[in-house]
Amino acid sequence: MGRPGVRRARADRLRADDAVQLAFDVGPLPFHIGAVLVLDRELDAAGLAAVLRDRVPPGLRRRLVRAGAGRAWRPDAAFDVARHVTERACPAPGDDRALLRVAADVHAQPLPGGRPPWRAVAVTGLTGGRGAVVLVLHHVVADGLGGLATLAALLDGDPPAA
Repeated sequence: MGRPGVRRARADRLRADDAVQLAFDVGPLPFHIGAVLVLDRELDAAGLAAVLRDRVPPGLRRRLVRAGAGRAWRPDAAFDVARHVTERACPAPGDDRALLRVAADVHAQPLPGGRPPWRAVAVTGLTGGRGAVVLVLHHVVADGLGGLATLAALLDGDPPAA
């Protein structure tokens, strides 16, 4: 029962299979899915955040909260895409092998709690003036075809308006 006059955002109960995935997400390898996108130009964190700002789908704007004996999804009232985007320089020589080492390291880091479980990292310093984006999502927000649809929503299609 809430306080009179205070409207709460709707919470959606966590599905049983997602609760199992969270329960098994222990140990040194987080239960993440990820993607590495190589670009023909560099892109810094501010530029990546600008690209993503209007493209983040509702499912990536929710965070997990305690709800009774379980957990539920609730819209993150403090959502800010910039909190999910960082930048990292690729070590020399800046080739594909070095990029994959960066991606593996980014992918292995736990996602911060208390906010929607995903991150995007702009990787700079690749050979040939290229850049990259490493996208990491917890398995409870995207998997299989849903993960591909999320990736398309974030980084495919028409460029955002100037």
